[in-house]
Amino acid sequence: MDSRKKANPDWARFVALTSNIPFVAIARGRNRMAWREIGWMRPVIGLLVFAAFLAAHSWLFGARPY
Repeated sequence: MDSRKKANPDWARFVALTSNIPFVAIARGRNRMAWREIGWMRPVIGLLVFAAFLAAHSWLFGARPY
């Protein structure tokens, strides 16, 4: 699999700009955070889902998370 990836001419650029650990490439300055690509709807949906699971946690799992 690695040899097939290395055969792709764009692979070296991809490896240089990314990392396996989230946000490490951004912290090291190899990439930047593009907030416009994320948008505002995804974080809002994530927060709503988190709040719903937090509120229903004791009903779903029988234990309070706080």
